[in-house]
Amino acid sequence: MRIIAKTILILNISIISSTEYYVSGTYGNDENNGTSLSTPFKTIQKAASVISYGDICYIRQGLYHEAILLENNNGENGFPIIFTNYNDEKVVLDGTKLIDSSWQIYSDNIWHTVIDFDIWQLFVDRSEMVMARWPNALFEDGSIWDKENHWGHGTIDIDENAYSNGTLIDDPHGEVDLGESGLNIVDAIAILNVGSFKTWTRRVLTHSGNIFTYDPVPDWKLKHHDYFLEGKLEFLDNENEWFFNPETGDLYFYPPDGLDPNEMNIRGKVQSYAFDITNSDHVQLKNIEFFSTTFRFTNSDYGLVEGCNLFYPSCYKRMLGVVDTPPEMSIFVSSSNSKVSKSAFRFTDGAALEMYSGNNIIEDCYFYHIDYTATDLNGLMTTIQMGGSNNIFRMNTMHKLGASATLNPGNEALIELNDMSDSGHMQSDGALIQCMVGQQPGVEIRYNWLHDTIKYGARFDGNGAGNNGLMHHNVIWNVQGGIMVKGYEHNLFNNTVFDNGEKNDIIIMIEQGGNEGTITRNNAANKIAGHRSGSYQDYPVPGIYEHNWNGYETNDDIKNLLIDPENYDFRPLPDSDLIDAGTVINGVTDDFTGNAPDQGAYEYGGEMWVPGISWELSDVFGDDFTEPEPFYDGSLFHVSLNGSNNNDGSIDNPFATIQFAYNRCAEGDTILVHPGVYYDEIWLYEKNVVLGSLYLTTDDTSFISSTILDGDSTDCTLAIYGNIDSTCRVTGFTIQNGAGCVYGQGAGIYIESSSPILDNLVIKNNLGTNGGGICLNGNSNSVIDKVIIKNNSSEQGGGIYSFNSNPIITNSEIKNNYSNNGGGVFLELDMSTFQNVIIANNNAANSGGGIYCVLNSNPNYNRVTVSNNSAANGGGILSDQNSQPVFSNSILWNDSPEEIISHPDSLTISFSNIQGGWPGVGNINQDPLFCMLEHGYYTLAENSPCLLAGENGTTMGALNVGCNSINFPPSEFSLVSPVDNHQLVISPDNEEQSLLFRWEESLDYNGDSLTYFLSFNVEDAFNDTIDTYNFETAVPFSYFFETFSLIELNSGTIFWNVNVSDSFGIVSSNNGPFSIFVDINQMNNINIKNPTPQKFTLNQNYPNPFNPYTQIKYGIPEDSYVSINIFDLKGSSIKTLLNQRKKAGYHLTSWNGTSNSGGDVAAGMYIYSIQAGKFKAVKKMVLLK
Repeated sequence: MRIIAKTILILNISIISSTEYYVSGTYGNDENNGTSLSTPFKTIQKAASVISYGDICYIRQGLYHEAILLENNNGENGFPIIFTNYNDEKVVLDGTKLIDSSWQIYSDNIWHTVIDFDIWQLFVDRSEMVMARWPNALFEDGSIWDKENHWGHGTIDIDENAYSNGTLIDDPHGEVDLGESGLNIVDAIAILNVGSFKTWTRRVLTHSGNIFTYDPVPDWKLKHHDYFLEGKLEFLDNENEWFFNPETGDLYFYPPDGLDPNEMNIRGKVQSYAFDITNSDHVQLKNIEFFSTTFRFTNSDYGLVEGCNLFYPSCYKRMLGVVDTPPEMSIFVSSSNSKVSKSAFRFTDGAALEMYSGNNIIEDCYFYHIDYTATDLNGLMTTIQMGGSNNIFRMNTMHKLGASATLNPGNEALIELNDMSDSGHMQSDGALIQCMVGQQPGVEIRYNWLHDTIKYGARFDGNGAGNNGLMHHNVIWNVQGGIMVKGYEHNLFNNTVFDNGEKNDIIIMIEQGGNEGTITRNNAANKIAGHRSGSYQDYPVPGIYEHNWNGYETNDDIKNLLIDPENYDFRPLPDSDLIDAGTVINGVTDDFTGNAPDQGAYEYGGEMWVPGISWELSDVFGDDFTEPEPFYDGSLFHVSLNGSNNNDGSIDNPFATIQFAYNRCAEGDTILVHPGVYYDEIWLYEKNVVLGSLYLTTDDTSFISSTILDGDSTDCTLAIYGNIDSTCRVTGFTIQNGAGCVYGQGAGIYIESSSPILDNLVIKNNLGTNGGGICLNGNSNSVIDKVIIKNNSSEQGGGIYSFNSNPIITNSEIKNNYSNNGGGVFLELDMSTFQNVIIANNNAANSGGGIYCVLNSNPNYNRVTVSNNSAANGGGILSDQNSQPVFSNSILWNDSPEEIISHPDSLTISFSNIQGGWPGVGNINQDPLFCMLEHGYYTLAENSPCLLAGENGTTMGALNVGCNSINFPPSEFSLVSPVDNHQLVISPDNEEQSLLFRWEESLDYNGDSLTYFLSFNVEDAFNDTIDTYNFETAVPFSYFFETFSLIELNSGTIFWNVNVSDSFGIVSSNNGPFSIFVDINQMNNINIKNPTPQKFTLNQNYPNPFNPYTQIKYGIPEDSYVSINIFDLKGSSIKTLLNQRKKAGYHLTSWNGTSNSGGDVAAGMYIYSIQAGKFKAVKKMVLLK
């Protein structure tokens, strides 16, 4: 039961445990364990391959070019999988590759090179270049957004019957004239905005003059046709343009200002997704920057992208010849309950973000320079596309947007506190917030600023079947139609709308649904009507219209009633007609002040809400992309015996001495020492570093013994002082032959007022005053783990001396050390903690062979083994001067002359094994059964009384099971009857009787099953054994008659004895053998020369147990073919002893403990069998070694 409970406890712990992984592209290695800053992985993918629920991957500063795949790896609620930067360091996932091949002039200002990888976006100094196009346009002057002057136009607006779907006739304007261009555009890629708010790419099929054809598109409209062309080298005629032929690898570039591209930093996009997360719930990406790459979540619920900065995250692959295909963009596919927050998306070529499946959130994000072509997108082709229901779009800032419709929110969405502007540059029609028919029921659009765009502000669109949408508390200005409502039974409350051009500010359409049942209340706008541009007087607002301020009715400008609308203060003036002019609307105007709600979006005296992001873009991410600074934190210096202090400390040019490397280090650096013996005198002072052998980077423990810090019996080996903290670590060395640092203290390591971590060390053969192995002086609270301290000597504390300190010592051994007091450990004013520590074989000339505690020391010992220590007083521990040690789950055993001396008696001991016993809960006094104690091994046998005997099923002592059960032989016993020199006369009258043999019962300490072997011997002429599990057995007189007949004696003495075996050892009776005088003369009518048995018999072998010879007696009443074989307990054949015809009578055969092949067999129990005619019998025997 204890074992089961313990297993469940361990499983529960493992369920909630988590691991922190680290990645450094600078000094990491994927062969590392990745679980510390000093042993990070090199790649994020390596971390992704081992990460599990609840784990965190910390990524150190740098550029990473990786395609990270996380598949079928779920976090859990409260225990997500997290990838994030470390300690605010700048981490960039880079989807580009450096183009460093040689450039040659191709013609005029165009240069050419060849690359062996595909690219579909080109950067110079991290700024995007333009794909060769006609008409020309540039990013730097903003002409890329000028559709009027830098796209071609169709003649459809002049004559809607001029051509049909699949054909376009160019309408020359300005310098844009296809017919006069001299170009042959056949097979070019045409970007065609011929569907109003939808744009497609198509290959040009035919071209003549100003007419070209293409494969028809869906949703072709009879208005506003615009286009531009890409995909041909002929279009490369302007600075900053480029062209790539994916079939040949030829790359062409027109550099600016006549520059030589060989001297430029040119990179190409080669990757769509840096993170590709599939079938993995609860995965989070935090504080990571993306350049020319992005993320994709597929069928992965509860995902989170937070604090991420994305530059150029997506780009169409038109340069690779891909047409009529959506770009690979930032996207959540079939992923619900996910969130993107506090992130920036800038310079996309394609939609900014799409999320599908519902219950998703986009919050507090910044979007800029989104999609300058807006082609081949999904659905309505919007900037933000959200599918499913119950999505939230909140506190976002968006401007400089290409698509005609900015937000398509899905069904029953909440859209609030967003600042949206400057949209629709690349398409016709559209709105900043676009809700189609099926998305309108249950949608709520509130507390938004929608402004400065050539499109509508917010629109309930469609064929007039939409209903039950809600808009309230929005401010909309300088757009082309503030609010457009089609359908019926909508609700428009408390919106402020003005300066929206020729169209009305709030349009409650009389057409397309009629808006029957639509309620329009508490709004404040210059123009509210039932028509796009007609007046309220001509087109009264349908539905319920009341408590609105309408400039058509007041002949005033709403701006005159606001505090400072030019500077975004849209609250009503104190004397404004808007104040208290509204009506109460439950759930909308609940927090109004005054007698009634005010009209418009802001309440006088109410909250001055400001939409958009809550953080400053420049402060958080900066205005432009910057590469991470070179990674210097945690610099790695190498030290080698063949190095030089004139080197730079790199792996190829290492330093020669550790002290020199330390002097060169900055806080947090690492010193990696290569194998060898170093006679440095090392002083670490007021600067935290990691000092390690190659064990640090390899986990290869052989480097511990091969990397040696040697004091040469005269010097201080290692001193650490001056407020060093736990970020300092010393690991992977053997430290030997030191003579002490300060007045001879700390012969191995001296620590003063510092708390470094010491781990995986061997500290040996050092000689000093206080602390032969380690001295901790004055508030030194080190963690000491997996350290062996042995064969050290000092005046006080042979292994460890600790004064006024609180170290934590775990998983360590303190052995074979010597001092006057505290052979193993000396503690003064100390509150140390010992966990899983062996303190053994230490010696003190005076007191405390294992441990010496004085002056109010209160150490805590849990799972500590104190054994085989010796001293004049207190072989295990001596506690004095008001010290109060506490022991739990520990073993104190075989210390000399006693385990414990305490003055006063102030030790607290519980659940421990104390030789001689000690008061306390759960204490025992039993041999702990150490394994191979003669070799200094303090692991426990499988049958140790210490196993699971501690508190809550803990094992007592430092170590667990290390060997099989230790066997104890059966107890002694005596023969009882028949008494020695018994007389037995056998006659025809009593030959059917039996003689009862009895002996005392033997006991087994281990609880093993016992077998008794009753043996008979007649002057070496006869030996036989009978085995039994009882301590008595009856032997028939006929047995003795047959025995004496076999050896042809009429009388004589037979000796008997009993052995007992537990299958591991054998014990004989303490008073045997006894003798019996047997007389068979009265049976003189029997032929005693090997009489014929009356039945088949198989006797017990003798001797048994045996080593290695034994005999087997058998009898056959008739001539028979006899087979005798030996088997092991698995039934496998071991030896054939006999396989031949034998005459009737008694016979003997023997076995020498070998197999059929002639080799010796292992000790253990064996089975022997006989078959003679139809007779079969088996018996067991035990072979000892």
